[in-house]
Amino acid sequence: MSGTTASILRAALLVFSTVVLFVTQFAPLASAQQRTSQDQAYRQKMNENAIHLLGGSIYSTSLHMADDLARALRDGYKMRILPVRAEGGTGNVRDILYLLGVDMGLVNVDVLEAAKDKPNFKGLKRRIAYITRLHTEELHLISDGRIASISDLKGKVVAFHDKSSLVSGSLVLEALGVKPARSETMPMHEAAVRIGRGEVDAVICVTGKPFGDLERLMKLNPKLRLVPVDYDEALQKVYLPARFTDKDYPGLVEPGTTVQTVAVGSVLAVFNWSNKTDRYWRLYRFVNAFFPNFDKVIAQTERHPKWSEVNLAARLPGWKRFKPAAEWIAKNRKSISTREKLKAAFDKFLTNLAPTNSDAKPLTPREREELFSQFVRWRDNARR
Repeated sequence: MSGTTASILRAALLVFSTVVLFVTQFAPLASAQQRTSQDQAYRQKMNENAIHLLGGSIYSTSLHMADDLARALRDGYKMRILPVRAEGGTGNVRDILYLLGVDMGLVNVDVLEAAKDKPNFKGLKRRIAYITRLHTEELHLISDGRIASISDLKGKVVAFHDKSSLVSGSLVLEALGVKPARSETMPMHEAAVRIGRGEVDAVICVTGKPFGDLERLMKLNPKLRLVPVDYDEALQKVYLPARFTDKDYPGLVEPGTTVQTVAVGSVLAVFNWSNKTDRYWRLYRFVNAFFPNFDKVIAQTERHPKWSEVNLAARLPGWKRFKPAAEWIAKNRKSISTREKLKAAFDKFLTNLAPTNSDAKPLTPREREELFSQFVRWRDNARR
């Protein structure tokens, strides 16, 4: 082989080696960059319509209601609601204001009113808005017979079921001038045992009736009963009168009797985002998924019965409604009003119909609401 030929071969081998080196070193990098780009696109798709919704503790109505929304409104990548087990009370207000990734939360009205003057919540009426009023949450005062009224808690040891119960329950006690000797926070089932031991005098749970796992509670302490809470004048500015029956809580309420209590409204609260932010438009999409599909939410067989109380157009005086929600209601006020009137007429029809068949089992509030939702869907389809 001549020197010239050998030189050509060496040059060719050098070029080939360089190409192989480039392919082996940089081709995987290009492939990795492509995968990264695909992952980023997928991640954006997954997140752009995901809503984090703060509920409450494990047995709370708030967490159940949040889960109902998630199940009813999920629509693939278009709408995905992630219910979050949360502190409740002022903890939800704090997290809506400051926690990254939190979009909405269920908050009791008394908590909002009490929080507006706290140091970290200055300007709360400007910073927080509400999408809609929701259900009411009743104050459950439970003891074993040694407490006859809420005023008897003065100088006693009181347990609160969770953070939300602690805040709302303490506000009620403060309004009534009742100061316990000591307050503790613990699940009501733990409190049931400690009431039996004489370590705690009563437990307060503020949640929508009926709360879960009543059977377990009564097994832990069969002496437990609901204690009446009078609708005192000091409570009438923020709270509503309410009552429990033996149908709500067999065992906790004596057969054929009722127990008076008070209730507080709750709202779906959000940070009052500017329309120049992504978070604003994320909540805009939620409003326009939730409000038109409200019948879909309440038609669920497993949803909480408290959905029957919700009126989307109900106002919260002194607080601002989130702009997209206010605009939707203004645009659809006539149809909302028609629905409410139709619901009242439908309820009257069912009430008048009931006596015609004495053997028929009365419909529960949930069954009445589900039947009404079916009627509305049938009417809408018949018009098309």
